[in-house]
Amino acid sequence: MPVGSTQVLIDVIVSLAVPALKVASITANIINLTCQTLANQVLVSGVILETIRQVALATDMVVVQVAALPFSAAVPVPGAVPGEACRVIRAEIEGITVQFV
Repeated sequence: MPVGSTQVLIDVIVSLAVPALKVASITANIINLTCQTLANQVLVSGVILETIRQVALATDMVVVQVAALPFSAAVPVPGAVPGEACRVIRAEIEGITVQFV
C-alpha cells in the first residue's frame, strides 16, 4: 500500500462571543476525518474542533466557546489509484497560537 504525508497550516480568525480579558486555554481535536483516493494523491478532510476557555472582560467569569474549523489537504501518494481504499494512520495538531486583534 503506498504511503504519503503532508502538513497543513490553518490560519483562521475566530471571533470571540464576548469580549475577553484573556484566553485561559484552548484545546483542539480532529473529528470527522475522511479520505478519498485519486490518481497519485489522497484527499483528506476533517474538522478541527477548538474549545476556547476565556475570561470575560465584563464579569471575570470563564466563558467556553467551541469553534468548528473544516480543513482539507491533498496528500501526494505516488502509485495511489482512484477508488482504492485509504486510511489516515496519524493526524495531529502541532500547535495553536492566540493573538488578540
